[in-house]
Amino acid sequence: QQNNNNNIVTNDALFGCIEKQQDGISFGNLLDAGTGIHSLRWIASLHQRNLLTSFTAITADTNMQRKVEEESKNLGIINNHNHNHNHVVVGNWFDDNTNTNHLIKELPYDQYDTIVADYLIGAMDGYSPYKQDEIIPKLYSLLKPKIGRLYIVG
Repeated sequence: QQNNNNNIVTNDALFGCIEKQQDGISFGNLLDAGTGIHSLRWIASLHQRNLLTSFTAITADTNMQRKVEEESKNLGIINNHNHNHNHVVVGNWFDDNTNTNHLIKELPYDQYDTIVADYLIGAMDGYSPYKQDEIIPKLYSLLKPKIGRLYIVG
């Protein structure tokens, strides 16, 4: 698929739709608010096409963190040369009052150009139940004012 600016758009229906909405604008500093292998592979395709400057991928699951870090290295998006700009963070968006999930206290960047929440709200049931209504304002506060874009996928 191609968009109007002749930039390659991924063949993935979900992320292809996001790329069309982006309309050829760089994703800049991207936050994947609830990462997984699917979104990570898309981020790698953005990286290969120079459509982002850096990324932060967040997961609340330590097993997923290991998988994402390993896949990031295999995809060449986290290595010795770009590790300072690209990050995988494990933690929960909200304190669940247990010791099983670590609360995200600090992110590598204060604000992001683009935030992708791919099935984050649904997945929150397992990590921060009853907090779904609070995640959108939290993510919005991390967007760069007036230019940031938030993509929510159900």
